[in-house]
Amino acid sequence: MNMLVAVWIPYVAYRYGFGPAENGLTLAAFGLMTALGQGLVVPWLVPRLGERQAVVLGLVVSALSLVLYGLASAPWMLFVVLAVTTLGAVDEPALQALISRSVRPDEQGAVQGALATIGSLMGVVGPVAGTYLFSRFTGSQAVVELPGAPFFAGAFCVALGLGIAYRALRRLAPRPSR
Repeated sequence: MNMLVAVWIPYVAYRYGFGPAENGLTLAAFGLMTALGQGLVVPWLVPRLGERQAVVLGLVVSALSLVLYGLASAPWMLFVVLAVTTLGAVDEPALQALISRSVRPDEQGAVQGALATIGSLMGVVGPVAGTYLFSRFTGSQAVVELPGAPFFAGAFCVALGLGIAYRALRRLAPRPSR
């Protein structure tokens, strides 16, 4: 997510010629859809799917959305992908619930601290990697003209995470939701 936000403005400016008004519109739409995802989709969908399936669905949708952002050849496509991306909001809350129930109460602080640390690290690494990739794959000095490269790399990372999560979820003993 941090990479997407860091690369968004240069990406849409480069690819579609967006200026401040269009940037503001897409970022507002992104914020609105994120709020709808967290406020409406997560509480409605996670109980119906179950946490394990919600994690898998969220990661699959997130990876697919990143690929589609990178492939979007017209600005209107961004808004279609954005609507689909909202379903990706289910993975993080479901995963945190599963993780918190898989450890003892006296381990909660350490586990939540580790999750926060990983999130903070990715908040630094993602934007740096994304903007670097964007700079290497756009403009006259581009290795290959591929402005969607940061999104494709992000999708690859999410797919790796999906593989890891899938293996971990298979080993995790089923427990009823709280």
